[in-house]
Amino acid sequence: MAGYSLWLLPQADDAVVLTPVMRTLAVLFDHPPFDPHLTVQGNLGGDPRQLATLAARVAGETGALTWALPPVFGRAPFYYRALFLRFAELSAFDALGDLVGSQTGTTEGRTPYPHLSLAYGAADRAPGSADLVDAVETAHPGLLDEFQSRYFRFDRLAVALSAQGVPLDQWSILETFELRSG
Repeated sequence: MAGYSLWLLPQADDAVVLTPVMRTLAVLFDHPPFDPHLTVQGNLGGDPRQLATLAARVAGETGALTWALPPVFGRAPFYYRALFLRFAELSAFDALGDLVGSQTGTTEGRTPYPHLSLAYGAADRAPGSADLVDAVETAHPGLLDEFQSRYFRFDRLAVALSAQGVPLDQWSILETFELRSG
């Protein structure tokens, strides 16, 4: 059975910064690269066309979300949160999660806190923190400092083929919807 997710996608300027870092980390963590995103709710079943209809409706009711700085780098002993940027709680993000949950009829797969995964992988295969910092700084000088001095803005909602049962190299964005401006 396929699984789907609703993702917030970063604005183009942020994606340009995040994507090369995530490609570097994919090599270090030995996993296929994936698109930068913030999961609103994952592991959704059903018809992707119905999810697209839901996403279009939700996007029309939701404004772009911007997180102030700094995000916090986090590591967790979970494959899907091996290394991530954790953002502060934001009432608009909570409202978006509530709206999606009310429309899907479930809160299963809802993200536990707003975060953007930078790398996936098994904790026992992941490089140590110092090795990660060195590798990222070598490949992208000054980038980690830049992460601490910028805002991250998410301006689209996507229906993605992605779930714990879908191999990472098969994840893809099926359809995107601009969030309401203003």
